[in-house]
Amino acid sequence: MWILGSPDRRLAFSVVLLPYLLLVKAFWWVDEDAFISSRYASNLARGHGLRFNVSEVVPVEGYSNFLWVLWSSLVELLGGDAAFWVPLTSPPPSVADPFGGQRDRLDLC
Repeated sequence: MWILGSPDRRLAFSVVLLPYLLLVKAFWWVDEDAFISSRYASNLARGHGLRFNVSEVVPVEGYSNFLWVLWSSLVELLGGDAAFWVPLTSPPPSVADPFGGQRDRLDLC
């Protein structure tokens, strides 16, 4: 653990990691929207593009969270199980989108 070198850093990391892991365990579920995104991600990772069904002539944008689709396809490209790793590692896409996908509800003008 070269990143966490000192005992103080290890303690700080543990203090942050433990509540996060408890929250992940408490709220671990996959709903239908995640399944839809996962299907798009699988097809993207396999080289079929962003489409729900490979046989679609004209692809339809049916996902509601583009960053999750990209994150899931990256996990699959790296050989990971997206159903396990994506919920566990979802904070990076959430942090990358500071409004949590709620831009349409914010008055930014």
